[in-house]
Amino acid sequence: MGVSIELGKVERAFIIAASYTIWYNFEYMRTKHFSIIPIALLLLAIVLAISAATGIGPLAGALRPAGDVLVRPSDVPPCGPAWRAVTAASASTVYNELHAAVALSPTDAWAAGIYGGEQYALTLIEHWNGTQWQTVASPSVANFSNHLYGMAALSPADIWIVGASHQGTGLWRTLAIHWNGKEWSIVPTPNSGAISNLNAVAAASSDDVWAVGDVTANPRTESSQVLVMRWDGKEWQRIDTGVGAQNSTLSAVAAIASNDVWAAGSFSDKSGTLSQPLFLHWDGASWQEAKVEGGGAVWGISARSASDIWAVGNAGPSTAAFHWDGKSWSRVPTPNPGDGKGGNTLNAVAVVASNEAWAVGSYSQSGKDRSLALRWDGSKWAQVPAPTLGDYSDVLNMVTGVPAPGGEMWAVGSTIADNFGDNLPVIQKYSAPCK
Repeated sequence: MGVSIELGKVERAFIIAASYTIWYNFEYMRTKHFSIIPIALLLLAIVLAISAATGIGPLAGALRPAGDVLVRPSDVPPCGPAWRAVTAASASTVYNELHAAVALSPTDAWAAGIYGGEQYALTLIEHWNGTQWQTVASPSVANFSNHLYGMAALSPADIWIVGASHQGTGLWRTLAIHWNGKEWSIVPTPNSGAISNLNAVAAASSDDVWAVGDVTANPRTESSQVLVMRWDGKEWQRIDTGVGAQNSTLSAVAAIASNDVWAAGSFSDKSGTLSQPLFLHWDGASWQEAKVEGGGAVWGISARSASDIWAVGNAGPSTAAFHWDGKSWSRVPTPNPGDGKGGNTLNAVAVVASNEAWAVGSYSQSGKDRSLALRWDGSKWAQVPAPTLGDYSDVLNMVTGVPAPGGEMWAVGSTIADNFGDNLPVIQKYSAPCK
């Protein structure tokens, strides 16, 4: 495969060695004095290049695929920190998608989505036991197509997943299911419009859980409005936000405390054609909108503290990232690999530390979507290679960190594997084996 090698390591070694070799040849022809040093430097450069290419040795991981280079699972070195594909538990050979994930430990992680078919999809839930991913029995609403989009975990016996179930395109109902440590069960949720969806969920405590999405009372005459629900330990209730923006939706939510909750999404401008980011904050009493300049949409949000929050999405065909420092939201530049002929987007973000956050999504190359992973190092966002599994379209929808030493991450999504349009689940893990 074509690659670009990180300058300052392999290329610098070759440049230095080549320069000394040229100098040596000149000096030898001029003085006829022999020296072993340039030859040793050239050999060292060769060793460093081999190390970078194989992922073994002093420059393991120095090889970096260029933004327009397709990375396959077989291209990833067996050792060193990298994203690697992990076998998912496909519930169907025709249609599978994973949209949500959460990790509680190295041996306890969950992923959720849909399987079966777009018209009559069933809920799909997979569990990681430290060795493999396995499907777990989950409920679906009978005679409806079921979709799971967001997940939040308080403990191994207290996990929420939200989404929607629908019949055709004109009837959508909110959906929430709960894990009590033994089984998944549907928990009733209110519906106040013909189309009601829940896209994300976050938990401050067992009796303070928030779910967000959108609702449309009458799709023929009205546009969508933001939807916020709250679990108080007994039931789900709709909470009024006071936001009346047209074509508005909430796609992500983060709960720092009972009086510090952020929800994010998008709304349309007055013309109804330009999407703009939407940030709402709950202070324990009411929701207030926080302004951010420019267009775009937010699809994911993650908080490390009240003054360190990341949100990601897209601004037109480009990736977008926003940061909250405790006072205001600001845009932060992000890479945009690909050929620029299609759309790039970031679907989710996970904050690990002040100098580490991950965002995942997809970028477009030659009319096809490819897996995209970005990493924040405290000063800038940079692309980290994530393998693409299919030949047609790969998308990563969610990323989550493992709460244990080692810096491991999980990312989930889907791939269109063939020209029949069959979807298969994608699960990738960032880790550093062979230590």
